[in-house]
Amino acid sequence: MSTSWEPGTRLGARYNILRELGEGGFGRTYLAEDLHRFQELCVLKEFVPQIDEPSLLAKAQELFEREAKVLYQLEHPQIPKFRELMREGGQLFLVQDYVEGSTYRHLLQNRQDYGGHFSETEITQLLYQLLPVLDYIHGLDIIHRDISPENLILRTQDGRPVLIDFGSVKQIAATVERELAAEANKTRIGKAGYVPPEQFQSGTVDATSDLYGLAATLVVLATGKEPMELYDAYEGVWRWETLITLGAPLNGVLKKMLAPSPVQRYASAAEVIQALQGQMPTEDEPSASVAPVYADDNGGPGPMHDAEVYPTEATQVVSPSSTTAALETPTAVSPSKQAGDRDGFIQAAIGLLALLGVSSLLLTLLFGLGLRPRLPFGQRAPEPEQPENVPDALTADEVARREELLQRRESLGVNEGWLNRWVNQRFYQQYPNLQGRPLTAAVEDAPLRLRWDNLAMDALDILELHLSMPARRGLGAYGADDRESWGRTVNQMNVSSRALDDLADAKFAAIFPQQQRDEILDQPIGQIWYALAQDSLEALDAGDTLTRVEFEPGAFRQRLSGQLAAGEGQVFVLDLQAGQNLRINLQAPPESTHMSLYLPEPSQELPFLLSDASETTWSGRLPQSGFYEIAIASKSPNPFNYALSVAVENVRTTPPEEEPAEEDTSEQPIDDGTTPDDDGATDSPAETESPETDTPSEDETNGQDTDEDDSGGLLEFITP
Repeated sequence: MSTSWEPGTRLGARYNILRELGEGGFGRTYLAEDLHRFQELCVLKEFVPQIDEPSLLAKAQELFEREAKVLYQLEHPQIPKFRELMREGGQLFLVQDYVEGSTYRHLLQNRQDYGGHFSETEITQLLYQLLPVLDYIHGLDIIHRDISPENLILRTQDGRPVLIDFGSVKQIAATVERELAAEANKTRIGKAGYVPPEQFQSGTVDATSDLYGLAATLVVLATGKEPMELYDAYEGVWRWETLITLGAPLNGVLKKMLAPSPVQRYASAAEVIQALQGQMPTEDEPSASVAPVYADDNGGPGPMHDAEVYPTEATQVVSPSSTTAALETPTAVSPSKQAGDRDGFIQAAIGLLALLGVSSLLLTLLFGLGLRPRLPFGQRAPEPEQPENVPDALTADEVARREELLQRRESLGVNEGWLNRWVNQRFYQQYPNLQGRPLTAAVEDAPLRLRWDNLAMDALDILELHLSMPARRGLGAYGADDRESWGRTVNQMNVSSRALDDLADAKFAAIFPQQQRDEILDQPIGQIWYALAQDSLEALDAGDTLTRVEFEPGAFRQRLSGQLAAGEGQVFVLDLQAGQNLRINLQAPPESTHMSLYLPEPSQELPFLLSDASETTWSGRLPQSGFYEIAIASKSPNPFNYALSVAVENVRTTPPEEEPAEEDTSEQPIDDGTTPDDDGATDSPAETESPETDTPSEDETNGQDTDEDDSGGLLEFITP
């Protein structure tokens, strides 16, 4: 194999190598920055086939280029976007988007450090999230061939799993080797233990190969053990059941996905979904008729295509007077009142329903949901009378699932009542035809309850990923008073509440791109915006997102640079005087930022100079003296580098000496860099005496607009 490319090497006059990410049998993978996209990060996969014969090598490269064209078809949010095929130094490279996040191998190792592993709920959700991806690629007659914890990334931006190393060098090289099978030695693709026997022995693959790899990955995540510790090579069977007990139908589904022969496995990802919904047999049990539950892009139970849950006879809206217990949620309360109000509510509800003869069923539901009634010290809960006929109840697996949700919610410090309301909001938004219908403990509602639980687990994932513990603890109790208090706090830093809002808005939009702040603040989801605002306040106070721009003696221009990830922002504060000319120029990828310029003393007539604008330049004469703020916020899903240039006129580090005023009855000209002559004509800016200005070169601006006057000349700032 050829030597690796050193960091700092520029490939194709466009990609700057940052570091090597890995090496395989077909080449190396590099992290690089795209110089044509403002140093946006990307991944380069090098193709270096192990072929010495020049004629065969040329043939391999020809086939590689032909097969690479297939990648242009791929348009899926959980697959890195293919950008281009590039040739450099006699080698071929695939260029793909960079995915920021942690691999599931890394996530598992973190849990193993504390003796943990992934829960049944988590692997069930992961299965539901990845099956649509496999269904998509298999529909294009593409097989991944190498599904494993190393090739799955939990994306930081939205908490969704992304299938990487896909449509990559391995995929295309497999086709190349197939066509050169008579002349070249075959290299097996896939990690031992994660590929089925037929792929390992002969390289034969089909859709069931990826299903096998996915099931093996889930079993490893659920047990924390490697395949060689779980697979009995002599018997040809997996033995994870000696370590963990998984509920139905998941256990049977995984066993069938891991069957030794392709004909014994599910033929497609769609069949796996049907089995999970009880619509076809698993390894352990016959098929059962269960109402289907459908998924959105965030995962959870669902088939491969969009659909709705239509009410059946078993899922009709129940009357409030029905004796079937329903899963209700408590009302929002502040943290100081949560314990007492919740306990009183629960005890009152138990007493009322006991009169109806269904208290034992309600207790089962409450403990399953994690709503544990607290009684005064010294008192014990009365033993409820067992109803003679209780047709429906939560299964032991479901109670365990609710217990798992309870423990995770408590470990994250999330208020129970608020979480229930938010999950309900998400649930009924997905299934509007069920609006107003509570979920009951009936067997027919079991699929809907599973969907609700998966949404709750997904919600906890979002909160853990994006909020600090102090911010999470306040969920359910934030309000307008907090916002006013935060405004007073940032004002002491010479930062406006508008700038704080900009930082919170950017974070919120990165998580929920379809939501607008002003439309959701009084809804359960609005509490997340408040929590993000609290974290943004802490970041400002720590100086992580706040920069004070001060000019060195004799200087009047500064250039500040950095990197913004999805949802991040920065605030720059400048102490300026009325009458000074200010020019700002932001260099960043197109349509990647919002920029604002806020006044020291905003008014109704002039609230700001720039607000949430896509423009990257601004220039003008300042109307007030005081602290001006430049707020920039990312609206890009990918990290990017930026450079902010700030130039001002009349920057002084010491007060100027006073000069005697000369009486002048002539009309005073506006100081715009030109001087009127006797004929009323003006000299060009080039004729005006001024120091040399430090303006960005064409390379610096990367083709972006700069401030120009009407004649097309560059606006200069003149010091006295």
